[in-house]
Amino acid sequence: MPDKKGNLTTENIVEMESDVVTRFVEVQKCLKQAEAAAQSLRPELEKTGVKAVFEHNSENPTTPIQSVNLVSKGDDTSKVMFSWTKKTLGIKDAKMVQELFSRIRTKDGKRVNINDHVFFDVDASFDTGVFFVDGKFSEKRYNVFMQAIGEVAEKLEVPNPLSCGKVLRVRPDFHEERWEKFDAAVNLEIQAVLPTSSRLAVVEPTK
Repeated sequence: MPDKKGNLTTENIVEMESDVVTRFVEVQKCLKQAEAAAQSLRPELEKTGVKAVFEHNSENPTTPIQSVNLVSKGDDTSKVMFSWTKKTLGIKDAKMVQELFSRIRTKDGKRVNINDHVFFDVDASFDTGVFFVDGKFSEKRYNVFMQAIGEVAEKLEVPNPLSCGKVLRVRPDFHEERWEKFDAAVNLEIQAVLPTSSRLAVVEPTK
C-alpha cells in the first residue's frame, strides 16, 4: 500500500518467478533507441521523397502521384514508401510566404498573385482560466460570461478570454493547380514555407 505521501512501499512489490520483467524493460529500452535512430533518418528520406514526387508532378501535371518507393543503392530488397499528402502543416511565418510569392514566377514567366493561392483567415481562442476563482470553478462567473463576455470581462478586471488573430491558410484548390502552374524548383521553394505532411512506411517483401 502507498504510504501517507503516496509513495509505493515494499508491500506493493510482486516478484515473478521468471525474468520477464527484466526482458520487458530491456525491450522497451531497445524500442526507444530504435525509434530515436529511425527519427534521425527521416529527414533524408523525406527530402528525397518529396523531391521525387514534386519533380514528377510538375513535369506531369495531369497525372500526379502521391507516393514513391525509396531503395538504397545496390539494395532493392529493402523499400520504404514515401507518401506525400495535401495537408498543410502550420504556417509559421506569413511574411516569408508573402516574400516568396512576390519573387517566384510561373512556368511561363508570369508574376504570381498570392491571393490566388493563400488567404488570411481569423483564428479565435478562449481562455477558460477566467472561469476559476482561487483555483475553483465559479458557476456564477461562467454564467455571466456566457451572457455578455466582453462587458463582464471589463467588470471583473480580467483579460477578455476571447482573442482573435489572422492566420494564413492555403486555398483548397492550390495543390491541384500548383503542378501545372509552377516547375519543380519553385514547388520545392513553396514547400519550404508552406510545408505539407508526409508518411514513411516500410514495404514488407512479398512472399
